[in-house]
Amino acid sequence: MKALTLVVICLIVTPIVNAAEGKLTFSTFSFPPFSAVQDNKTVGPFVDIIDAVCQKIRFDCEYQSMPNRRSKQTLKDGTVNGNFPLGWNKDRDGYLWFTIPLMKTEYGFFAKADSTFEYKTLKDLEGMTVSVFGPSNTSHSLQKIREQMKAQGLKPIEIDMHPNADGTGLKKVALGRVQLYYVNRDVGFHRMKQLNISGVRYSGKQKELYYFAGFAKAYNDKAVIDKFNDAARKLSNEGVIAKLLEKYHVDPARWDDDTLAKYDIVIGPR
Repeated sequence: MKALTLVVICLIVTPIVNAAEGKLTFSTFSFPPFSAVQDNKTVGPFVDIIDAVCQKIRFDCEYQSMPNRRSKQTLKDGTVNGNFPLGWNKDRDGYLWFTIPLMKTEYGFFAKADSTFEYKTLKDLEGMTVSVFGPSNTSHSLQKIREQMKAQGLKPIEIDMHPNADGTGLKKVALGRVQLYYVNRDVGFHRMKQLNISGVRYSGKQKELYYFAGFAKAYNDKAVIDKFNDAARKLSNEGVIAKLLEKYHVDPARWDDDTLAKYDIVIGPR
């Protein structure tokens, strides 16, 4: 019985992060063009940016690609230091240190090419069925849209949520099984090209957003995250991050001190 007790205790107290040793580990999932697996290696603009930051602060960085839900769970339980790509929301801000904004994108709607749909206001969505990948920041955003429609007395959308960011929603739109797909614009265009999906078009921006990497507050020393963020800020100001994003046709984030305050990003002691 004593031996068993000792084993359990050791499992509980085993260190699960190693930033103090000059190493950071990140989890991610296949979400091209932002993150993908190629020849058993994690690639994409986030990897390029984080590699550049880690080189600047002389840290070794490693990446683990896995299904979306598991990648988020590894972040929460501290088996990795960080996770990407992440959109900001209030819940995540409660348990994560965010990097500075690393790239800019937008959420919007894809519709059948022969439809007359163009998104301008919530009223345009009345009574429609909208597909979305989730649970995710995207699906949370779509749920808020539904709540706003109800609050305004509009007939709310029906949400068709699927668990993989694999282009399922675009296929459903092309086949006429749903009317719209709500997704990151860049992801939608990438999947259309990758899967050779035709008969679908982008039909309007709903909102602009930034993407970040995040670190669990419970398992990371903020001084290390400050060091990471300070290096990222310098690379952004020097135009290095924008240059790295060019080959992916992804827009760099344009930010200032007000933007950092908006997202509760403090570099240095609180």
